[in-house]
Parts: sequence; C-alpha cells; structure tokens
Amino acid sequence: MIRSRPVEIAGRFVGVVVQSAADWHLVAVDPRLGDLHGARFPTAEDAARVARLTLAREVAAPPLSPQHGA
Repeated sequence: MIRSRPVEIAGRFVGVVVQSAADWHLVAVDPRLGDLHGARFPTAEDAARVARLTLAREVAAPPLSPQHGA
C-alpha cells in the first residue's frame, strides 16, 4: 500500500510526500518549491522540514536590486 502525507506550511497546502520502498519523495504543488519536486528524503518529516526552510529562506531573502555604476 502506498503511503502519503500532505505537506502544509502556515496553513497552506504546498505538496505531498509519498513513500517508496526505501524513502519518501516530495510532489510539490507550490511553484516556489519546484526545485524540490521529486527530491528524495529519508523521512516524511525531513521533506516537510526542507520545504519549510526553503520557503522561509525565500521570504527572508532581500529583494535583488540592480547595481549602479557597474
């Protein structure tokens, strides 16, 4: 039987982790997690943690601004 778990961050559904024979892989539905789509993790909790950290890093990153005089 295939096991899966939804991944919610701050009340928003961002993907699902699906168990395979050896590990869990992330099916990302939030475009901000596109680079993690299909990534494999040892546990469902690890997948959710990395997704949470990825979104937190995006929010915390300062906006890119063009450099003047370059």
